[in-house]
Amino acid sequence: MSKLYKILWLLVLLFIIATVLTFTFGLLLVGVIVAGLLGICRYCLLKKRSKQFTAWPKSNSSISTIEIIDIKRKASSDNPKDDSSC
Repeated sequence: MSKLYKILWLLVLLFIIATVLTFTFGLLLVGVIVAGLLGICRYCLLKKRSKQFTAWPKSNSSISTIEIIDIKRKASSDNPKDDSSC
C-alpha cells in the first residue's frame, strides 16, 4: 500500500505543478494579448488624431496677426547674485 500512496502523491504533485504552469502561461498570454491590443488601439487613435492636425488652422480676419510680447526681467539692485525669482 505504501507504494500506491507514493505513486498517488507523485501524481497529485505532478497535477499541481502542471496546473500552476498552465495558469501562469495563460496569464502571460492574456497579458501579452491585452498589451498588444492596447498598443494597436493607441497607434490607431494617434494616427486618427494626427490627420486632424496636418493642415494649419484657418484663421479669422480679426485674429490673423499674432503679436509676440517680449518682457524683460527687471534687474534687481538689492542682491545681484540672487536669481531665485526666475
